[in-house]
Amino acid sequence: VSEGLTVFELPASLRRRLRMTNVLERMNQEIKRRTLVATLFPNEASLLRLVSAVLSEQSEEWETGKVYLTIPTNAIANGTQTKTSGVQEGGNEQPDLRERKK
Repeated sequence: VSEGLTVFELPASLRRRLRMTNVLERMNQEIKRRTLVATLFPNEASLLRLVSAVLSEQSEEWETGKVYLTIPTNAIANGTQTKTSGVQEGGNEQPDLRERKK
């Protein structure tokens, strides 16, 4: 979130010439969309909770990002396990993760 507010750290004379970043505009749109759905808030604290949740959700999305699984072609052909492929020796067998009873 702080990266989106960097423009406010600049002097006022420069801020007038710069437009808001797309990130900040997108966050404002999302807050507006969520508050229009609720339409009525019993108090200021409930509005603050909703806005905080929206910003927290956005922050988590930025931190995690999108992770794509890449499977090397030779790992599939050989049936060998690599850190990124998830292909195990001997095909699709999965290890038994259940706790064994004694």
